[in-house]
Amino acid sequence: MLRTNIAVPSIECGRQGLHFLPDRLLVRDNRWMSDVGYSAVQAQAGTTRFHETGRPPRDAQQVGTTWQFVNVKGGPDRRYKNNPKIPVLLYGEASLTTTRGLRWMLECSVVQPLERLVNLIGVAPESVAPVSGHGRT
Repeated sequence: MLRTNIAVPSIECGRQGLHFLPDRLLVRDNRWMSDVGYSAVQAQAGTTRFHETGRPPRDAQQVGTTWQFVNVKGGPDRRYKNNPKIPVLLYGEASLTTTRGLRWMLECSVVQPLERLVNLIGVAPESVAPVSGHGRT
């Protein structure tokens, strides 16, 4: 858990997390923490089409439909009696990587937030001085 005297935007995934401090990215893996200057982070945003077999998120954009089982020509495979149509959704994705081994792939049911995140990382201020390096909390 991160405790500060300011609100820190964070992305948590199990025992890992990214914490977006004003001048650097704090990376948490279980109890280990490390910091990375924003200038060292390569951030890219894009989109992907996802065949949603579960309940689709309400905010996702549907861009088509397909069948659960598809034949080689792209139509429904008639060998299956229960072959429902499923929605094809447009999801946003962003990758955050560094040359030192950070590799995070983020996916979101809406494209714009990840595009904004990548743009913000691109204009983030330079780190003024290293804070902690590697250490245990």
